[in-house]
Amino acid sequence: MTLTFLLLTGKVLDRTPLNTPFPTLFRYGKMGVKPVDSPIDPNHKLGETSEPIKDVNTFYQRKSYHRGSTEGLGIDILMQHSRGKSALIFCSTRKGAQEAALRLSQMAMDLGHSNPFIKYKEQQERLREASLACSDKQLQSCILYGVGYHNGGLCLKDRNLIEGLFLNGDLQILCTTNTLAHGINLPAHTVVIKSTQYYNKEKGLYVEYDRSMILQMCGRAGRPPFEDTGMVIIMTRRETVYLYENLLNGCEMVESRLLSCITEHLIAEIVQLTISDITRAIEWMKYSYLYVRMKKNPENYAVKKGIPSERLEKHMHEICVKNINELSRHGMIWTDEYGFLLKPLEPGKLMTKYYLKFDTMKHIIEAPESCSMEDALHIICRSEEIAWIQLRRNEKKLLNDINTDKDGRLRFHIVGENGKKKKRIQSREEKIFVLANDCLTGDPSVHDISLNQDMNSICSNGCRIAKCMKEYFIYRKNYKGTINSTLLAKCLHQRLWDDSPYLLKQLPGIGMVTAKALHSIGIISFETMAEADPRRIEIATGRKYPFGNHIKESLLTLPPKVEMKVEKIECRRQGKSKLAITLTRLSQATASTKRHYADMVVGSEADNHILFHEKIR
Repeated sequence: MTLTFLLLTGKVLDRTPLNTPFPTLFRYGKMGVKPVDSPIDPNHKLGETSEPIKDVNTFYQRKSYHRGSTEGLGIDILMQHSRGKSALIFCSTRKGAQEAALRLSQMAMDLGHSNPFIKYKEQQERLREASLACSDKQLQSCILYGVGYHNGGLCLKDRNLIEGLFLNGDLQILCTTNTLAHGINLPAHTVVIKSTQYYNKEKGLYVEYDRSMILQMCGRAGRPPFEDTGMVIIMTRRETVYLYENLLNGCEMVESRLLSCITEHLIAEIVQLTISDITRAIEWMKYSYLYVRMKKNPENYAVKKGIPSERLEKHMHEICVKNINELSRHGMIWTDEYGFLLKPLEPGKLMTKYYLKFDTMKHIIEAPESCSMEDALHIICRSEEIAWIQLRRNEKKLLNDINTDKDGRLRFHIVGENGKKKKRIQSREEKIFVLANDCLTGDPSVHDISLNQDMNSICSNGCRIAKCMKEYFIYRKNYKGTINSTLLAKCLHQRLWDDSPYLLKQLPGIGMVTAKALHSIGIISFETMAEADPRRIEIATGRKYPFGNHIKESLLTLPPKVEMKVEKIECRRQGKSKLAITLTRLSQATASTKRHYADMVVGSEADNHILFHEKIR
C-alpha cells in the first residue's frame, strides 16, 4: 500500500500568496524512485504478506491560508488528490467542521450536474431519502450534495445516519473534529488535517496537536482492506513544517514527559527502596531522560536557554525537594528532622499499588471522618484519572433529565445549596456523578456512544480508586469509611447497586432483557433463582432447553455461603469485653479458575473504629 503525505504550508493570518515553485512529488519504493504521476495498477490487492504501509510519499506545497478558513480546500484540490474517493477533513472545532461542510456543499451546488461528489442517480436518491430522515436542518442541505459533517453536537440518530452513509460510500466528503480519530472506524482514501493547532482552554491560546493525535488522524487514510493507497494532506504554518517533516520521516526528537508526573514516579521509587535519601533522589533524576533533554532543549521545560550547568543542577534539586516536601506534608513518606532520609508510609504504598495520581490520593486522605458512600463517590468524580471527561453542550439536556429523576431510579442526586435537586448540570464532576448513578441502577437510560465510553471509564477507574480508599480507611481504622468504600468498589465492579432489582446480571448468560424477564416472575436474587424451576425460567425468558439448567449451574461459581456466629466471652479485665467469632462454610466451593476472598471487619459504629480486620481467602 502507498501512503502519500502532502504538506500545505503557509503563514497563518496572511493571505498573500508565496511565489514558491512546487517540488516534484516522488514515490519512494523498494524498487527505486519513480514520479508519483506514474500509473498505479488498479487490480493490485493487498496479500497476506503485504506490508500495511509499503511506500510513503511527501509533497510540500507552499500556500498561505487563514486559520479555520476553507481556502485551499476547494473541490479541485480534493478531486486532484482523492481521485474521486472518500475524504475525511479534520477541523479543530465543531463550528469549523460545520462551516467547511457548508462551504464545500455550496461549491458543489454551484457546479450543478457536474458535482463530482455524486456519481450515480441511485446515490442521489439515497442521499435525498437520508436528508429527509436527518433532524439537523443545515446537515440536510449538505447531505443532498454528497457532503456531511460529524461532531458531538449532533444527536445520536444523525451521527449514526452520517456514519452509515460514509461507510456505504454515498457520502464522499465528511468534515469532522478530532474526536472521530479515536474509537469509531471510519476509514477513507484521503485525510485532510485542516489545521495542526487547536484552542487550549486552560492555556487560553492555540497550541499544536500532540503527535499521537496527528498520527491517529493520518491512520484513517488508506486502511486495508478498504484501500490500496492513501493520501494525507496536512495544512500547517511555515514555522512548524519541520515538526511534521520529522514526524513523517520517523526522525522526530522525543521529549520527556516525566516533569508532569514526577511526584508519582518519585513515590514509586521510594516505595521500592530505590531511593532512600535526598541525594539518591537527585542522582536518580540526573540519570533520567528528563535531565538529558533539559540540557539539550531547556526552553521546552520552562528553563532559560543558555543556563549554566550548575544552575540547571540547582533547578533539578529544587524540583526534587519541592516534590519530596509535598509527599511528606501529606503523610505519604517519612523524612527525618533534616529532611534527608526518606521512608515510605502506608498511604504512599497504596498510591503506588493502585497506580493513582498524587491529586487523587490527596482527595482520599482529605476524606471526611465519617465518609459515606456518597462522599466516596464524589471523591471518585474529582479524581485525576477521569479528568479528561468533558461536559459537552449537547449532553446537558439528557443529564438534566436523569438528575431530575421523576421515576425515582437514582440513589444519589446532584443537589443545590437549598438541598433540592439541581435542574442544570454545570460541571464535569457533576456529569460524572450523574452518569455513575445512572449506570449503577443496572438499567441505564444513557445509550449514546460517547457517554457509554465515559461510563465505562468511570466504572473501571472508579473501582480501582474505591479499592484504594478501602485499604486506606482500614489503615486509618475508620469503620464507616471502610464499609462504604468496600461496598462502592463492589458496585462499580459489577455496575449495579447492592439493592438493584437486576442483581442476576452478574451471572454469565444473563443480560438486561433476561434479567427483566426474570424480575417479572419474581426471580430477583440468587436465593429465588436457586429455588426456581428451570422450565419456568425458560418459559419466562423465551429460551430453549437446557438454558434453565445452565443458569442454575452458574450459581455454583458464586462464593460459598458462610454463617457467622458471635459469642461474648467473660473477661476478667474491668470494662473490657471479649468476643469469639466463628465462621462456618455452608456450601462447598466448586473448582473454579476465579479466586474469591472476603474482608472480615469488626468495628464499633458509635466510635467509628475498627477493632479487628482479617482477609479470608
